[in-house]
Amino acid sequence: TNTQNIGIAYSRDGGYTFTKISECEPVLAHPEGVTDFRDPHIFYYPEDGKWKMVVAGGLIRIYESPDLVHWTPCGEAQEEYNAECPNLFRMKTENTGEEKWVLSLGGRDYVVGSFDGKKFTGETDKIVMDEGADTYAGITFSNVPDGRTVMISWLNRWWYAKLTPDGAWNGSFALPVEMKLYKIGDTYRLFQTPVKEAENLRRVKLFSSGAAVYKAGENPLESVFADTFEMMFTVDVLRSSAFEIGLRVGDG
Repeated sequence: TNTQNIGIAYSRDGGYTFTKISECEPVLAHPEGVTDFRDPHIFYYPEDGKWKMVVAGGLIRIYESPDLVHWTPCGEAQEEYNAECPNLFRMKTENTGEEKWVLSLGGRDYVVGSFDGKKFTGETDKIVMDEGADTYAGITFSNVPDGRTVMISWLNRWWYAKLTPDGAWNGSFALPVEMKLYKIGDTYRLFQTPVKEAENLRRVKLFSSGAAVYKAGENPLESVFADTFEMMFTVDVLRSSAFEIGLRVGDG
């Protein structure tokens, strides 16, 4: 159709097969006149014993439900926020212990603020979440056993998404990252690191070096070839005004 609605499918076998609650009736139909109504993010809010759902594709709207099936709006659309794939999650600052709420806007930007169960109130401007152009639609996992905030993103970029020669590849998942929130002066910042489980992927060391000074155009890794690798380095920026590292460089 030319409109978007929210439906539910559930699984009893760990996600191998799914059953739709209804083949044709939405659990939550789009508001009148709204065509972009997608990307639901659901979380449980114990303060009032209800589920909350953030829906976007345009202006962000928040709904609540006692049973995941019957939903009612928590006020009007939050017109100050417009994004695909919104995510709203609770975090404690690592250095001050404050409890804050983070609204992720498509995994590209985020706002730190408060949530009262009905409305999110931003306390910062939009902050860039990831400078990498290929990271989009970041979504956090719910109920991570050790309390970590882990996000996984879509590794894709519009200018090359349709250019794969066989037409069969259209992005992949990026490495999951663990996020931590810090208070920096009078604002807040998310810090991201690859999840510790990624260390299990390490196989063989391809190259290592101690402290060294490289001239422009010099490539200490010219003999290193691999489809997938991890690179760890420290740069002393006091010796030069800029630096650049090219990965997977080739013709085109």
